[in-house]
Amino acid sequence: MELLSPAGNFEKLKTALHYGANAVYFASRKLGLRAYADNFSTDEIVAAVKLLHSGGKKAYVAVNVIARNADFGGLVDYLKFLESAKVDAIIVSDFGILDFAKRHTGLDIHISTQANITNKYAARFMFDMGAKRVVLARELSLGEIADIKAYTPKLELEAFVHGAMCIAYSGRCLLSNYLNNRGANSGQCSQPCRWEYGVSNYEFRIQNSELLKKTCAGSELLKKTCAGTELLTECKNNSELMQAVIKESGRELVIEQDSRGTYILNSKDLNMLRHLDKMADAGITSFKIEGRMKSAYYVAAVTNAYRGALDLLAKSRKDSDCKAESKKQGGKDSGKNADTDFFKKTESLEKELHKVSNRGYTTAFYLGDNTDTENFDTSLPKVEIDVLAQVEADICKGFKGNKDFKGYTKIIQRNKFLVGDTLEVLSPNAKSHNKQAKVIDILDESGSAQQSANKAANIYYIKLDKNIITTAGDFLRST
Repeated sequence: MELLSPAGNFEKLKTALHYGANAVYFASRKLGLRAYADNFSTDEIVAAVKLLHSGGKKAYVAVNVIARNADFGGLVDYLKFLESAKVDAIIVSDFGILDFAKRHTGLDIHISTQANITNKYAARFMFDMGAKRVVLARELSLGEIADIKAYTPKLELEAFVHGAMCIAYSGRCLLSNYLNNRGANSGQCSQPCRWEYGVSNYEFRIQNSELLKKTCAGSELLKKTCAGTELLTECKNNSELMQAVIKESGRELVIEQDSRGTYILNSKDLNMLRHLDKMADAGITSFKIEGRMKSAYYVAAVTNAYRGALDLLAKSRKDSDCKAESKKQGGKDSGKNADTDFFKKTESLEKELHKVSNRGYTTAFYLGDNTDTENFDTSLPKVEIDVLAQVEADICKGFKGNKDFKGYTKIIQRNKFLVGDTLEVLSPNAKSHNKQAKVIDILDESGSAQQSANKAANIYYIKLDKNIITTAGDFLRST
């Protein structure tokens, strides 16, 4: 079972590795669907692949833009570069790019979720076209996924397990392009699905003569034209005028769904951590975390939680196999259900995911029809903790220059904290993870004592009141 984490830049790639990802997906500064991520230069791609391979991990590069004619200039050279860099696969959604990759390289090809693979026949077609793996549409149920696997057993199945979701089918959305002239299918989505919406029947108001008189009398902008049909025509061609009519009439309609809000397109975040066993049973072998635009802390916390869950699942399956073999040989049956056992054991890991900003969680459609997929209250993510620092180096063992930093931890500050504050450790090391300690001293880089770490991204040395072993890449957060 592969845990696949996102990396919007090199720092996040190293974070994903530190917290247990088996593979990382990222993109260069062209032809990927996250144009506003930092992304990777060609030199960084080469370095990233070497780093990943040195630890036995895999590198997948997204080339999943919805391509136009102009995107094919230089594409062959770029694909050959990726092949020479020894990337393990490219992620594509466009048939033209797929064809170029097949004809000009020997790259393994993964079909992006943007290709909308929602049935077993489309999946088989992609396999016959040379795809090694498909990233399934997020609209599928586990039953449908199991059917896809049964129909084409040799095809690898990858599916999202966590992160933000588009309101449109597998992200094929034109809202951003229409409203902001920023094309989601070229990596520039402005997320208008997260906006608050209202509705106004301005034609009724304009054609209502009494309301029209009141509206025009109250606005200099509207006095210039007060004939109903003329104003209606003007409004259709002039958004500023239309908004003035709505404002002056004072009769804007409010959209409400169960009186909870107006965020009618705002999806909750996907969270399948406690159902990974069911996903594995359906034939999924790569478990993908969304988030190339998210912070390094998000990558760390979510990767860490899913690493723990997948390790638990592997152990549970191994124990089940041993029990089954024991029963064959006359041993006793414990009576425990492996699925129930897994669900219970992942409760603490589930709590970890609430220490990451989110818009509320949903299992989407994996477990069948689901009406609990949208957040109608707000599009703002919930944040229950503050990320205070990232560990830059292990506990210091001696002098730096003429200053003794022995026993101090070198950190990069992320948010302000004070001497006396209690910090919690996020670490892949189970002995340190979630341990809490109080800050008893803070030194700046010159060794001068400070009462607070209050300068963003500065280096500090801190001493804790407990001997908690931290390593470079760990995070310190509020409690």
